[in-house]
Amino acid sequence: MRTLLWLKLKKLKDDYKIMLVMMVLSIAFVAIFNMAGYSGSATRIGIERSSMGWDVEVEARLEGGSSYEIIWFEKGLGSTALDKTEIDVLYVVDVYSDEKIEVSKFKLREDMNAIAAEQAFEGKWRGLLSRDALVDKVSAVLSGMSGTSAEATYLKTVDYFDKQDRRGVDMMPVVSSLIETDSIWSGYDSSLHGLIGFTIMFAMYTVTFGVGDIITEKKNYTWQRALVSPIKKYEIMFGHLVSIFVLGFLQIMTVFIFGQFVLKIDWGVGNLVPVAILVGAFSFAITGMGLLLTGIVKSMSQLGATAPILITGSAMLGGCMWPLQIVNSKVMLMMANFTPQKWAIEGIENLTMYHLGTDTIATPLIMLLIMGTLFSIIGYVLVDRQQVT
Repeated sequence: MRTLLWLKLKKLKDDYKIMLVMMVLSIAFVAIFNMAGYSGSATRIGIERSSMGWDVEVEARLEGGSSYEIIWFEKGLGSTALDKTEIDVLYVVDVYSDEKIEVSKFKLREDMNAIAAEQAFEGKWRGLLSRDALVDKVSAVLSGMSGTSAEATYLKTVDYFDKQDRRGVDMMPVVSSLIETDSIWSGYDSSLHGLIGFTIMFAMYTVTFGVGDIITEKKNYTWQRALVSPIKKYEIMFGHLVSIFVLGFLQIMTVFIFGQFVLKIDWGVGNLVPVAILVGAFSFAITGMGLLLTGIVKSMSQLGATAPILITGSAMLGGCMWPLQIVNSKVMLMMANFTPQKWAIEGIENLTMYHLGTDTIATPLIMLLIMGTLFSIIGYVLVDRQQVT
């Protein structure tokens, strides 16, 4: 058995071109979708302002974002514009005092362009208000210490901070929690999601057609000759599947490592090992899935016609091409639970994107192992009974 396994692993060097093509396609699709994710039109951000205590200077300084344009509304008019889709997102600002400001955010739908615009706008807003609050406190302290007028001290403080800004000095990390939101997009990274999704999708092509070589071996009677050898049937199957499992695992991990060191995608500290464990479980699941599909079809032409439909369809359903957060259909979300892609993406993103800790990968890991086991058992039975044409 060891000799058979070693021969199968050595054969992987003949498949490196296929693996290389699939890795390049993964990275290319990430780049294409990232570019296509931005339409070039600015997101329309509406701000419904309170008439009490609103700083006109803040208005002017919030303008000028490249990814958004601001439309100002008087109290009560912003919601009407949102209902008519004249704006993409609405912020309702209630100023009760200098110390109490409440901000509410409303959207009719989630939009990939709007996510980036909201993050840029909210970051700028937090920064401005945090900076203004710091200037007020510093100038008040300096005025009391020097005995000069509050107005003169304030102007000098503002001038100093402006000079520091021009020098690129970060005077205060943005820690303001003025804009609180429970948005499902909090922490979402489209580049990371795209890299994970397309990598595991294209790995499924490599694995599925790799397992499908069993059909070719049966047609050429290579499989039958192996069965009459002293090697047991399950050992032949095991050696073939392990080599394909390794191929899929290496393809995914190579792209992930490439993404970290070349594309500068942050996987988080200490996440490589748990990610590798999840990738291993996913590779096991799709190897079993490939065996199941191989057992159903009767020829390589049938596999070539069926596999792309199954892989692409399940990838779309499982969230490889877009996040499942934008899916509103409960039926589709329920069906996504039966795809290995959904669980792989969920587990990896919990670790690397949302930094939720290793305990959050337990459910995805178990689901992938269950799927892999069921697929492998059923696939083994079907392949054993299969008659190729």
